[in-house]
Amino acid sequence: MRIQQPKPIYLQAESSESLIFKGHHGEIFQVTVLEEDLIRIQHFPDGKPRLKRTWSIAGVDGDVPLEGRLRNDLSSFHLPGFTLEQQGNLLQVSTACLQVQIDPTDCNLVWKSRQTGEPFAADLNRRAYAYDQVGETIFHYMQRRENEHYYGFGERSGLLDKNGRRMRMLNLDALGYNAETGDPLYKHIPFYITYVPDLKIAYGLFYDNLSPTVFDLGQELDNYYGPYRYYQADAGDLDYYLILGPQIADVVQKFSKLIGRPALPPRWSLDYLGSSRLYTDAPNAQDELKKF
Repeated sequence: MRIQQPKPIYLQAESSESLIFKGHHGEIFQVTVLEEDLIRIQHFPDGKPRLKRTWSIAGVDGDVPLEGRLRNDLSSFHLPGFTLEQQGNLLQVSTACLQVQIDPTDCNLVWKSRQTGEPFAADLNRRAYAYDQVGETIFHYMQRRENEHYYGFGERSGLLDKNGRRMRMLNLDALGYNAETGDPLYKHIPFYITYVPDLKIAYGLFYDNLSPTVFDLGQELDNYYGPYRYYQADAGDLDYYLILGPQIADVVQKFSKLIGRPALPPRWSLDYLGSSRLYTDAPNAQDELKKF
């Protein structure tokens, strides 16, 4: 996607929480500062949201209603002020914790910690926000350090660190799956934490999209782009949140607040529970349950 650079965009951004770019084909790319350590990136290939509601981001009450929440509802965030600077052909958004450098020619982003000034994450040059102009598939490509660690993704098989893995997210009753290589499994949670050992920085990426998804964390190689990782969704828009820790425990705390924390379970739910499909699948299921 090629991004135009009309000057009013920059002036508008100074008095709002978002920086908005418009592409040559009507695409919209938006950067929104939600908290000092939480920034949201949205890419609308059609120029407007394909889905106006979210069932993942909690409201002011810490919950998500059955009918979902409007994606443009920002009432649960503090929306702190930020500074916007132009450095040559680049723009830089700065909060108390984060700096985001933006190349308006292709909306390539470089993320820095205000504490260290070092880049801890960066989009892949010339390919970061690709999308299918015929179908609805969307992508997000990022540069990948060989020694980075990736944790999360909900219930997955194999090692805790998913560096080098390629995983598909699709809610599937994977009966009898291989605990080392089985994929996909039961849960669809498009969130993961990246830990950068060289900088001792952790950050989270949450993609608010429930369509079938692929995460590639180093399985795919390309001669022209260098090491990269990517997120791919079959439909919907690209709508992701970057959460700066700076430590893993900090990311977990902030992410749980973003999506809503679980209610305290009743005491009886912690007691003994007997459950098996052996009973429910039996022809005489009621009798088998009584025997148990």
